[in-house]
Amino acid sequence: MKKTIVYTVFLFYVLWSILTLQQAIEMYSGVQNIGILGYATILLLLLIEALSLAIIILNFGKLFTSRLNVIVLFWMIYIVFSALINSENLFLDLRETLWWPLTYFLFYFIAYNDKNDRFINLLIKYIPFFFIALSLQYASIRLSSLSLGSLFAQMLLSINQVFFVVLLLPFAFLIKKKSLKYFILFLGLLATLLSFKRSAMTFVTPILSIAIYYDFIKKSRNRMLKGFFIGVAILFFTFFIFMYLDSITHGYITDRLIMLEFDEGSGRIDIYQTVWEAFQKKNWENQLFGAGHNAVRNKLNIKSYEIALSAHNDFLEILYDYGIIGLGLYFLFIVRILQRTFLLRKVNIEYYLAHLAVLIIFIIMSMVSHLILYPTYFAYLVIIWAITEGQMRKPKNRNIDYEYIA
Repeated sequence: MKKTIVYTVFLFYVLWSILTLQQAIEMYSGVQNIGILGYATILLLLLIEALSLAIIILNFGKLFTSRLNVIVLFWMIYIVFSALINSENLFLDLRETLWWPLTYFLFYFIAYNDKNDRFINLLIKYIPFFFIALSLQYASIRLSSLSLGSLFAQMLLSINQVFFVVLLLPFAFLIKKKSLKYFILFLGLLATLLSFKRSAMTFVTPILSIAIYYDFIKKSRNRMLKGFFIGVAILFFTFFIFMYLDSITHGYITDRLIMLEFDEGSGRIDIYQTVWEAFQKKNWENQLFGAGHNAVRNKLNIKSYEIALSAHNDFLEILYDYGIIGLGLYFLFIVRILQRTFLLRKVNIEYYLAHLAVLIIFIIMSMVSHLILYPTYFAYLVIIWAITEGQMRKPKNRNIDYEYIA
Protein backbone atom coordinates (compact mmCIF):
# COMPACT_ATOMS: atom_id res chain seq x y z
CA MET A 1 0.00 0.00 0.00
CA LYS A 2 1.36 3.41 -0.94
CA LYS A 3 2.97 5.43 1.82
CA THR A 4 0.87 8.54 1.15
CA ILE A 5 -2.39 6.59 1.59
CA VAL A 6 -1.28 5.16 4.93
CA TYR A 7 -0.10 8.52 6.23
CA THR A 8 -3.41 10.06 5.11
CA VAL A 9 -5.35 7.38 7.00
CA PHE A 10 -3.35 7.95 10.18
CA LEU A 11 -3.77 11.73 9.90
CA PHE A 12 -7.52 11.44 9.28
CA TYR A 13 -7.97 9.23 12.34
CA VAL A 14 -5.98 11.55 14.59
CA LEU A 15 -7.90 14.61 13.41
CA TRP A 16 -11.25 12.81 13.64
CA SER A 17 -10.53 11.71 17.21
CA ILE A 18 -9.42 15.15 18.33
CA LEU A 19 -12.40 16.88 16.72
CA THR A 20 -14.89 14.33 18.05
CA LEU A 21 -13.59 14.69 21.58
CA GLN A 22 -13.46 18.47 21.22
CA GLN A 23 -17.19 18.52 20.56
CA ALA A 24 -17.65 17.56 24.21
CA ILE A 25 -16.40 21.02 25.24
CA GLU A 26 -19.12 22.61 23.13
CA MET A 27 -21.67 20.24 24.67
CA TYR A 28 -20.74 21.38 28.18
CA SER A 29 -20.94 24.99 26.98
CA GLY A 30 -24.57 24.45 26.02
CA VAL A 31 -24.11 24.65 22.23
CA GLN A 32 -27.15 23.04 20.58
CA ASN A 33 -26.44 23.23 16.84
CA ILE A 34 -23.86 21.09 15.07
CA GLY A 35 -21.58 23.98 14.05
CA ILE A 36 -18.39 23.99 11.97
CA LEU A 37 -16.69 21.55 14.34
CA GLY A 38 -19.48 19.01 13.91
CA TYR A 39 -19.47 19.28 10.12
CA ALA A 40 -15.69 18.89 10.02
CA THR A 41 -15.95 15.74 12.16
CA ILE A 42 -18.61 14.23 9.89
CA LEU A 43 -16.57 15.12 6.81
CA LEU A 44 -13.51 13.36 8.18
CA LEU A 45 -15.61 10.31 9.07
CA LEU A 46 -17.00 10.17 5.54
CA LEU A 47 -13.53 10.55 4.02
CA ILE A 48 -12.25 7.65 6.12
CA GLU A 49 -15.20 5.48 5.14
CA ALA A 50 -14.87 6.38 1.45
CA LEU A 51 -11.15 5.61 1.55
CA SER A 52 -11.88 2.28 3.20
CA LEU A 53 -14.46 1.36 0.55
CA ALA A 54 -11.96 2.17 -2.20
CA ILE A 55 -9.28 0.02 -0.56
CA ILE A 56 -11.74 -2.87 -0.09
CA ILE A 57 -12.63 -2.76 -3.81
CA LEU A 58 -8.97 -2.66 -4.85
CA ASN A 59 -8.08 -5.57 -2.54
CA PHE A 60 -11.33 -7.53 -2.73
CA GLY A 61 -9.67 -10.81 -3.76
CA LYS A 62 -7.51 -10.76 -0.61
CA LEU A 63 -10.48 -10.28 1.69
CA PHE A 64 -11.50 -13.95 1.80
CA THR A 65 -8.22 -15.22 3.28
CA SER A 66 -9.69 -14.90 6.79
CA ARG A 67 -12.86 -16.22 8.40
CA LEU A 68 -12.98 -13.13 10.61
CA ASN A 69 -13.00 -10.99 7.46
CA VAL A 70 -15.92 -12.98 6.07
CA ILE A 71 -17.92 -12.55 9.28
CA VAL A 72 -17.33 -8.78 9.27
CA LEU A 73 -18.25 -8.65 5.57
CA PHE A 74 -21.54 -10.50 6.19
CA TRP A 75 -22.24 -8.11 9.08
CA MET A 76 -21.73 -5.15 6.72
CA ILE A 77 -24.07 -6.61 4.11
CA TYR A 78 -26.71 -7.38 6.71
CA ILE A 79 -26.72 -3.94 8.37
CA VAL A 80 -26.99 -2.27 4.94
CA PHE A 81 -29.99 -4.52 4.24
CA SER A 82 -31.45 -3.61 7.65
CA ALA A 83 -31.00 0.10 6.98
CA LEU A 84 -32.66 -0.16 3.58
CA ILE A 85 -35.81 -1.76 5.00
CA ASN A 86 -36.04 0.12 8.31
CA SER A 87 -34.26 3.43 8.13
CA GLU A 88 -35.96 6.81 8.34
CA ASN A 89 -32.62 8.53 7.77
CA LEU A 90 -30.60 6.24 5.50
CA PHE A 91 -27.56 8.51 5.17
CA LEU A 92 -27.16 8.88 8.95
CA ASP A 93 -27.72 5.20 9.67
CA LEU A 94 -25.26 3.97 7.04
CA ARG A 95 -22.69 6.52 8.13
CA GLU A 96 -22.89 5.26 11.71
CA THR A 97 -23.31 1.51 11.21
CA LEU A 98 -20.59 1.13 8.57
CA TRP A 99 -18.04 2.96 10.71
CA TRP A 100 -16.46 0.09 12.63
CA PRO A 101 -16.55 -2.58 9.84
CA LEU A 102 -14.92 -0.15 7.41
CA THR A 103 -12.35 0.76 10.06
CA TYR A 104 -11.58 -2.93 10.44
CA PHE A 105 -11.00 -3.51 6.72
CA LEU A 106 -9.02 -0.29 6.31
CA PHE A 107 -6.47 -1.24 8.95
CA TYR A 108 -6.57 -4.91 7.97
CA PHE A 109 -5.35 -4.08 4.47
CA ILE A 110 -2.77 -1.61 5.78
CA ALA A 111 -1.30 -4.42 7.89
CA TYR A 112 -1.74 -7.08 5.19
CA ASN A 113 0.14 -5.02 2.58
CA ASP A 114 2.80 -3.80 5.02
CA LYS A 115 5.64 -6.06 3.92
CA ASN A 116 8.25 -4.93 6.44
CA ASP A 117 5.86 -3.91 9.26
CA ARG A 118 6.94 -0.35 8.63
CA PHE A 119 3.54 1.28 8.99
CA ILE A 120 2.44 -0.83 11.94
CA ASN A 121 5.66 0.08 13.76
CA LEU A 122 5.00 3.72 12.87
CA LEU A 123 1.50 3.45 14.35
CA ILE A 124 2.83 1.94 17.58
CA LYS A 125 5.60 4.55 17.74
CA TYR A 126 3.20 7.49 17.62
CA ILE A 127 0.35 6.04 19.70
CA PRO A 128 1.85 7.48 22.96
CA PHE A 129 1.76 11.02 21.50
CA PHE A 130 -1.82 10.44 20.35
CA PHE A 131 -2.74 9.11 23.80
CA ILE A 132 -1.21 12.10 25.58
CA ALA A 133 -2.96 14.55 23.22
CA LEU A 134 -6.36 12.98 23.93
CA SER A 135 -5.58 12.86 27.67
CA LEU A 136 -4.86 16.60 27.68
CA GLN A 137 -8.09 17.20 25.79
CA TYR A 138 -9.97 15.12 28.32
CA ALA A 139 -8.38 17.11 31.16
CA SER A 140 -9.52 20.30 29.43
CA ILE A 141 -13.09 19.00 29.23
CA ARG A 142 -12.98 18.00 32.90
CA LEU A 143 -11.77 21.47 33.89
CA SER A 144 -14.44 23.02 31.67
CA SER A 145 -17.12 21.06 33.51
CA LEU A 146 -15.75 22.32 36.84
CA SER A 147 -16.19 25.93 35.77
CA LEU A 148 -19.92 25.51 35.18
CA GLY A 149 -22.13 25.94 38.25
CA SER A 150 -21.26 24.44 41.62
CA LEU A 151 -17.62 23.38 41.72
CA PHE A 152 -18.23 20.26 43.79
CA ALA A 153 -21.39 19.26 41.90
CA GLN A 154 -19.67 19.55 38.53
CA MET A 155 -16.59 17.70 39.75
CA LEU A 156 -18.80 14.75 40.66
CA LEU A 157 -20.31 14.64 37.19
CA SER A 158 -19.28 11.43 35.40
CA ILE A 159 -18.61 11.89 31.69
CA ASN A 160 -18.27 9.40 28.85
CA GLN A 161 -15.43 11.25 27.12
CA VAL A 162 -12.94 9.30 29.24
CA PHE A 163 -13.50 6.32 26.91
CA PHE A 164 -11.62 8.17 24.17
CA VAL A 165 -8.60 7.84 26.45
CA VAL A 166 -8.98 4.46 28.14
CA LEU A 167 -9.96 2.49 25.02
CA LEU A 168 -6.47 3.24 23.74
CA LEU A 169 -4.89 1.42 26.71
CA PRO A 170 -4.51 -1.95 24.88
CA PHE A 171 -1.96 -0.28 22.58
CA ALA A 172 0.28 0.16 25.63
CA PHE A 173 1.05 -3.59 25.53
CA LEU A 174 2.60 -3.17 22.07
CA ILE A 175 5.09 -0.56 23.33
CA LYS A 176 8.55 -1.99 24.04
CA LYS A 177 9.74 0.70 26.45
CA LYS A 178 8.38 -0.29 29.85
CA SER A 179 8.54 3.18 31.41
CA LEU A 180 6.44 4.63 28.58
CA LYS A 181 4.03 1.72 28.77
CA TYR A 182 3.34 2.28 32.48
CA PHE A 183 3.16 6.03 32.04
CA ILE A 184 0.26 5.45 29.64
CA LEU A 185 -1.39 2.87 31.92
CA PHE A 186 -1.20 5.15 34.98
CA LEU A 187 -2.40 8.15 32.97
CA GLY A 188 -5.36 6.03 31.89
CA LEU A 189 -5.98 5.03 35.51
CA LEU A 190 -5.91 8.68 36.62
CA ALA A 191 -8.32 9.69 33.86
CA THR A 192 -10.63 6.85 34.88
CA LEU A 193 -10.70 7.85 38.54
CA LEU A 194 -11.37 11.47 37.61
CA SER A 195 -14.24 10.41 35.37
CA PHE A 196 -16.09 8.49 38.11
CA LYS A 197 -17.28 6.06 35.42
CA ARG A 198 -17.84 2.70 37.10
CA SER A 199 -17.57 0.70 33.88
CA ALA A 200 -14.15 2.22 33.16
CA MET A 201 -12.98 1.48 36.72
CA THR A 202 -14.13 -2.10 36.26
CA PHE A 203 -11.92 -2.82 33.26
CA VAL A 204 -8.90 -0.54 33.85
CA THR A 205 -8.05 -2.32 37.12
CA PRO A 206 -7.68 -5.84 35.62
CA ILE A 207 -5.79 -4.42 32.61
CA LEU A 208 -3.23 -2.82 34.92
CA SER A 209 -3.05 -6.03 36.97
CA ILE A 210 -2.35 -8.11 33.85
CA ALA A 211 0.48 -5.78 32.87
CA ILE A 212 2.03 -5.98 36.35
CA TYR A 213 1.72 -9.75 36.45
CA TYR A 214 3.37 -10.39 33.09
CA ASP A 215 6.07 -7.74 33.50
CA PHE A 216 7.10 -8.19 37.14
CA ILE A 217 5.68 -11.37 38.66
CA LYS A 218 5.68 -14.01 35.92
CA LYS A 219 9.46 -14.16 35.69
CA SER A 220 12.16 -16.76 36.08
CA ARG A 221 12.68 -17.97 39.65
CA ASN A 222 15.78 -15.91 40.36
CA ARG A 223 13.87 -12.73 39.47
CA MET A 224 10.54 -13.63 40.98
CA LEU A 225 11.17 -12.00 44.37
CA LYS A 226 12.30 -8.74 42.79
CA GLY A 227 9.36 -8.79 40.41
CA PHE A 228 6.99 -9.50 43.27
CA PHE A 229 8.14 -6.44 45.24
CA ILE A 230 7.95 -4.22 42.14
CA GLY A 231 4.44 -5.47 41.46
CA VAL A 232 3.37 -4.85 45.06
CA ALA A 233 4.89 -1.34 44.93
CA ILE A 234 2.91 -0.53 41.76
CA LEU A 235 -0.30 -1.86 43.29
CA PHE A 236 0.34 0.17 46.47
CA PHE A 237 0.95 3.31 44.39
CA THR A 238 -2.29 2.67 42.50
CA PHE A 239 -4.17 2.22 45.77
CA PHE A 240 -2.65 5.47 47.09
CA ILE A 241 -3.88 7.39 44.01
CA PHE A 242 -7.34 5.90 44.43
CA MET A 243 -7.55 6.76 48.13
CA TYR A 244 -6.22 10.29 47.57
CA LEU A 245 -8.76 11.08 44.85
CA ASP A 246 -11.50 9.46 46.91
CA SER A 247 -10.60 11.63 49.91
CA ILE A 248 -10.60 14.94 47.99
CA THR A 249 -14.05 14.06 46.58
CA HIS A 250 -15.32 13.22 50.08
CA GLY A 251 -15.65 9.51 49.33
CA TYR A 252 -17.62 9.96 46.11
CA ILE A 253 -15.67 7.30 44.15
CA THR A 254 -16.31 4.58 46.73
CA ASP A 255 -19.90 5.79 47.07
CA ARG A 256 -20.36 5.36 43.31
CA LEU A 257 -19.11 1.77 43.56
CA ILE A 258 -21.22 0.98 46.63
CA MET A 259 -24.34 2.51 45.04
CA LEU A 260 -24.08 0.01 42.17
CA GLU A 261 -25.89 -2.45 44.42
CA PHE A 262 -28.77 -0.06 45.10
CA ASP A 263 -29.20 1.97 41.89
CA GLU A 264 -28.91 -1.14 39.66
CA GLY A 265 -26.32 0.51 37.46
CA SER A 266 -28.17 3.85 37.19
CA GLY A 267 -31.43 2.13 36.29
CA ARG A 268 -30.01 -0.28 33.73
CA ILE A 269 -32.04 -3.24 35.01
CA ASP A 270 -35.26 -1.37 34.28
CA ILE A 271 -33.98 -0.45 30.83
CA TYR A 272 -33.05 -4.08 30.07
CA GLN A 273 -36.47 -5.28 31.17
CA THR A 274 -38.25 -2.65 29.06
CA VAL A 275 -36.26 -3.52 25.92
CA TRP A 276 -36.73 -7.27 26.37
CA GLU A 277 -40.48 -6.95 26.94
CA ALA A 278 -40.81 -4.69 23.89
CA PHE A 279 -38.90 -7.21 21.76
CA GLN A 280 -41.17 -10.04 22.88
CA LYS A 281 -44.26 -8.09 21.79
CA LYS A 282 -42.99 -7.57 18.22
CA ASN A 283 -44.16 -9.67 15.29
CA TRP A 284 -41.90 -12.44 14.03
CA GLU A 285 -40.55 -10.39 11.11
CA ASN A 286 -39.30 -7.68 13.47
CA GLN A 287 -37.90 -10.28 15.85
CA LEU A 288 -36.01 -11.91 13.00
CA PHE A 289 -34.72 -8.80 11.18
CA GLY A 290 -34.92 -6.12 13.87
CA ALA A 291 -36.41 -2.63 14.04
CA GLY A 292 -33.46 -0.77 12.52
CA HIS A 293 -30.34 1.05 13.65
CA ASN A 294 -30.57 2.80 17.04
CA ALA A 295 -34.23 1.77 17.29
CA VAL A 296 -34.22 1.55 21.10
CA ARG A 297 -33.41 5.26 21.31
CA ASN A 298 -35.38 6.47 18.28
CA LYS A 299 -38.44 4.21 18.29
CA LEU A 300 -38.81 2.60 21.71
CA ASN A 301 -37.85 5.99 23.21
CA ILE A 302 -36.94 5.13 26.81
CA LYS A 303 -36.19 8.43 28.55
CA SER A 304 -34.15 9.60 31.51
CA TYR A 305 -34.11 13.32 32.35
CA GLU A 306 -35.87 13.91 28.99
CA ILE A 307 -33.00 12.22 27.11
CA ALA A 308 -33.78 9.14 25.01
CA LEU A 309 -31.57 6.18 25.97
CA SER A 310 -30.01 3.23 24.20
CA ALA A 311 -30.39 -0.27 25.66
CA HIS A 312 -27.03 0.12 27.48
CA ASN A 313 -26.28 -3.49 26.57
CA ASP A 314 -24.97 -4.37 23.11
CA PHE A 315 -26.57 -7.81 23.07
CA LEU A 316 -30.05 -6.44 23.80
CA GLU A 317 -29.46 -3.49 21.49
CA ILE A 318 -28.49 -5.73 18.59
CA LEU A 319 -31.38 -8.09 19.25
CA TYR A 320 -33.87 -5.19 19.16
CA ASP A 321 -32.19 -3.25 16.31
CA TYR A 322 -31.01 -6.10 14.04
CA GLY A 323 -33.06 -9.05 15.22
CA ILE A 324 -32.14 -12.67 15.82
CA ILE A 325 -30.10 -12.82 12.60
CA GLY A 326 -28.02 -9.81 13.63
CA LEU A 327 -27.43 -11.23 17.10
CA GLY A 328 -26.33 -14.54 15.56
CA LEU A 329 -23.75 -12.77 13.37
CA TYR A 330 -22.56 -10.82 16.40
CA PHE A 331 -22.03 -14.03 18.40
CA LEU A 332 -20.06 -15.52 15.47
CA PHE A 333 -17.86 -12.42 15.55
CA ILE A 334 -17.30 -12.73 19.31
CA VAL A 335 -16.46 -16.45 19.06
CA ARG A 336 -13.87 -15.68 16.37
CA ILE A 337 -12.35 -12.89 18.47
CA LEU A 338 -12.08 -15.28 21.44
CA GLN A 339 -10.35 -17.90 19.28
CA ARG A 340 -7.94 -15.34 17.90
CA THR A 341 -7.10 -13.96 21.35
CA PHE A 342 -6.10 -17.31 22.86
CA LEU A 343 -4.27 -18.42 19.72
CA LEU A 344 -2.04 -15.35 20.00
CA ARG A 345 -0.71 -16.65 23.30
CA LYS A 346 1.27 -19.19 21.27
CA VAL A 347 2.27 -16.74 18.53
CA ASN A 348 3.06 -13.32 20.03
CA ILE A 349 2.78 -12.49 23.74
CA GLU A 350 2.60 -8.69 23.24
CA TYR A 351 -0.31 -8.98 20.84
CA TYR A 352 -1.90 -11.59 23.08
CA LEU A 353 -1.88 -9.18 26.04
CA ALA A 354 -3.19 -6.34 23.87
CA HIS A 355 -6.03 -8.59 22.69
CA LEU A 356 -6.71 -9.73 26.24
CA ALA A 357 -7.06 -6.08 27.31
CA VAL A 358 -9.36 -5.44 24.34
CA LEU A 359 -11.44 -8.48 25.27
CA ILE A 360 -11.87 -7.28 28.87
CA ILE A 361 -12.99 -3.84 27.70
CA PHE A 362 -15.21 -5.29 24.99
CA ILE A 363 -17.07 -7.72 27.27
CA ILE A 364 -17.57 -5.29 30.16
CA MET A 365 -18.69 -2.36 28.03
CA SER A 366 -20.92 -4.57 25.87
CA MET A 367 -22.69 -5.74 29.01
CA VAL A 368 -23.30 -2.33 30.63
CA SER A 369 -22.93 0.28 27.89
CA HIS A 370 -22.86 0.59 24.11
CA LEU A 371 -19.84 0.12 21.86
CA ILE A 372 -21.00 -0.69 18.34
CA LEU A 373 -23.91 1.74 18.26
CA TYR A 374 -22.14 5.05 17.60
CA PRO A 375 -19.14 5.90 15.39
CA THR A 376 -16.76 6.78 18.18
CA TYR A 377 -14.10 5.13 20.34
CA PHE A 378 -15.02 1.51 19.47
CA ALA A 379 -12.81 2.03 16.41
CA TYR A 380 -9.71 1.89 18.65
CA LEU A 381 -10.47 -1.69 19.72
CA VAL A 382 -11.29 -2.65 16.14
CA ILE A 383 -7.88 -1.38 14.96
CA ILE A 384 -6.14 -3.85 17.31
CA TRP A 385 -8.12 -6.76 15.83
CA ALA A 386 -7.55 -5.53 12.28
CA ILE A 387 -3.78 -5.02 12.37
CA THR A 388 -3.30 -8.37 14.11
CA GLU A 389 -5.40 -10.23 11.53
CA GLY A 390 -3.66 -8.42 8.69
CA GLN A 391 -0.20 -9.26 10.00
CA MET A 392 -1.07 -12.93 10.50
CA ARG A 393 -2.51 -13.16 6.98
CA LYS A 394 0.48 -11.70 5.20
CA PRO A 395 1.97 -14.27 2.78
CA LYS A 396 5.30 -14.33 4.64
CA ASN A 397 3.51 -15.33 7.88
CA ARG A 398 1.29 -18.04 6.46
CA ASN A 399 3.81 -20.73 7.37
CA ILE A 400 2.83 -20.21 11.04
CA ASP A 401 0.39 -23.12 11.25
CA TYR A 402 -1.73 -21.44 8.56
CA GLU A 403 -4.50 -24.01 8.53
CA TYR A 404 -4.88 -23.73 12.29
CA ILE A 405 -5.34 -19.95 12.25
CA ALA A 406 -7.62 -19.86 9.16
